[in-house]
Amino acid sequence: MSKCAKRVLLLGLTGALCAVLSGCDVQLDEQMLNAPADYSISISLPYATVTPPPAQKEEAQALVIDSEGGVIVNDSNSILQGEVAGLESSAGNYKSLRQGNTGLAVQALQTRLKELGYFTEEVSGVFDADTEAAVRRFEQTYGTMQTGVATADLQSRLFSSDALVYGSEAYNAAVVAQYRVLQRGDVGSSVYSLQQRLKNLGYPIGELTGIYDNETANAVMLFYEAYGLTASDVANVALQKELYSDSARTYGDADSAPVSASSSMNVMNEDTVQEIQQRLIDLGYLSGSADGVLDRRTEIAARLFEEACGQLSSGEMGSDLQALLSVENAPSFDTFSARYANLIEGSSGESVSRLQERLVELGFASGSATGEYGSATTASVKLFQGKNGLEETGVASVYTQAVLYSTFALNIDGETAISTVPAATAAPEAPAVEEAATRLAVGSTGETVLRLQQRLTELGFVSSVTGNYDNLTGRAVSSFQASIGCDPDGVATEALQAFLYSSAAPYNGLRFYDAVQPYHSLSTGDSGDEVTALQKRLWELGLLDKEDIRDSVGTYNEATALAVTALQESIGYESPNGVASAELQCYMFSDNSSTFGGEE
Repeated sequence: MSKCAKRVLLLGLTGALCAVLSGCDVQLDEQMLNAPADYSISISLPYATVTPPPAQKEEAQALVIDSEGGVIVNDSNSILQGEVAGLESSAGNYKSLRQGNTGLAVQALQTRLKELGYFTEEVSGVFDADTEAAVRRFEQTYGTMQTGVATADLQSRLFSSDALVYGSEAYNAAVVAQYRVLQRGDVGSSVYSLQQRLKNLGYPIGELTGIYDNETANAVMLFYEAYGLTASDVANVALQKELYSDSARTYGDADSAPVSASSSMNVMNEDTVQEIQQRLIDLGYLSGSADGVLDRRTEIAARLFEEACGQLSSGEMGSDLQALLSVENAPSFDTFSARYANLIEGSSGESVSRLQERLVELGFASGSATGEYGSATTASVKLFQGKNGLEETGVASVYTQAVLYSTFALNIDGETAISTVPAATAAPEAPAVEEAATRLAVGSTGETVLRLQQRLTELGFVSSVTGNYDNLTGRAVSSFQASIGCDPDGVATEALQAFLYSSAAPYNGLRFYDAVQPYHSLSTGDSGDEVTALQKRLWELGLLDKEDIRDSVGTYNEATALAVTALQESIGYESPNGVASAELQCYMFSDNSSTFGGEE
């Protein structure tokens, strides 16, 4: 097996996101929640001890942009991506460039920015205003201060092989991940940056404290009013995106007419927010009343709903979210209730083990899982709930688990830490005595049908587990086939079952395609254009070396089979066989498979 074929392919998520005009917030760096010193838990090793935060933040941490455009942060706890010590790069190979510079280095900079879609003008070798704007666009992708200066570190990141393409799904995810709702009592570098931006725009901010106090709240309210909107003291995601954009309105701006439909601030009308909240309440994602305030509970509810719809969660209250909510059969919170069960102190089993493993992954615990929900597990769940804006009950409710396994769950440092394969999507355990996979259709019965129905239930396609392959099961299989782009004939072939039990199988609501795809099963010995396309895709995914197929392009050789086997292993196929079924190709060629980039 080639070295590329051994790589692990990560499962991604698709999503329809609104275009983001601008944004430059930094990664959240909140003070750690105060907690008892001892968090030893019913896991083989004790949970990590948490250090209480200082009683008072006496002085603002310095954040300075130096003469080269780099950001200096005199706060060892802060994270400014790409500008803080710890970034491993070849920055020494580049010289800082800024507006007014000319030459081959500027020409190379413009060429690379144009390749990635950040720069649309002609490559001139002159660092002009358009070039500076393109650099700012690239800076916002990584959460760095938008200086418009192409520092050595920025160029190192720009010319790297994993630089993000402007407007791509990865780009949108990176920009969205920079923001979370901020409100009174919050502390950290995100608040500091918010205060600095408000102050730069002329809003009445005195000392930059990094604490979301009354002065900050008042300035935020004035920013709302500058757009002719009802004032709120909560800095939601939409506000922050507008605040950091080039078009952000300064204090006292005479133009207070309603914002255009393209502005992210357009969605913050109180009546609209109430409508969104009420719909989220009706669907079971939100409790309490629709008060028109975009607080954390509303953000979390919106994010959970987006994930239930198979969308990349953003927490925005934009037109995309409103369109999803308006659908008559929009998924209710029962989607998550089918995946999880409430866990309390005294619970035990595989679900508790997964819970503990996820808590360890996010830094709320250390050691290995035992599957026993003890008092210390309760304490650790409380820490997670507190950090993520949930009620600190210590009970791992369905709602808590939905947030815990989500792509937007915050870790112990207050940062988003996406799990590569959430526990809920893991393939089910095989029966103690595994039966050979067989073709299943209406009329089939037995353990294989029972297991098929259980998996379809986990994915939200059916709720009837009887062991009888009835018409309801047939329709569920058809729905699953349609969601991945296969012919919805309602028949569960061996190839379909192999994919269904893998971690790449989508939940009900996530669609790979809106139409049937023309893929056919391919295996060793096959040849033709379909094999060529398959090999190209395997190379794009980093699973196949060109050298291994240099003399056999278009022929399904051993190297191709090994690459397909590696893909199957990476997504949890129970019996990887190196055969590229139609179902597997639907996944491979969709946006749900992560691209590592091919090797020459």
